[in-house]
Amino acid sequence: MNLKNQLCEAFCDTLTVSSIPAGLAIGTRYEGLGGDPIGVYVIGPSSQGLYHIQDDGISVPTLESLGADISNKMRREAFNELLSAYDVSYCEDTAELKTDAVSEAAVAPTVMRFLAFMLRLQDLALMAAERAASTFREDALRTIRALVGD
Repeated sequence: MNLKNQLCEAFCDTLTVSSIPAGLAIGTRYEGLGGDPIGVYVIGPSSQGLYHIQDDGISVPTLESLGADISNKMRREAFNELLSAYDVSYCEDTAELKTDAVSEAAVAPTVMRFLAFMLRLQDLALMAAERAASTFREDALRTIRALVGD
């Protein structure tokens, strides 16, 4: 078996795909912000034969519950950059993250891009004030010890 096939098999073995009334639920083994596996939904097809990919609406609230309030200017800019880079939109009313409608042929690559977005979204938790302050303190102490000693 060649390496490409091994990689494809290893990746596919980490996915679960279940039918739901609105389309498909896709689960991964990647741990999300709250400790649960990252999952997404493929919703469709619509009457035009199109699909969109979305989360369950708890990703952003979970992120904020971990101290990463996206109303913070710098974090909001980073959030918006991620949304733009991965072609994802955020609905403030429902807290859902989702893609624009795509054809059936574009579903698989769109799901992959959305999963990459969901993994990157977790980076915003690293920008939480407590974590940043703790990291700064550790870095500052390490530098001071290197320059002055204990």
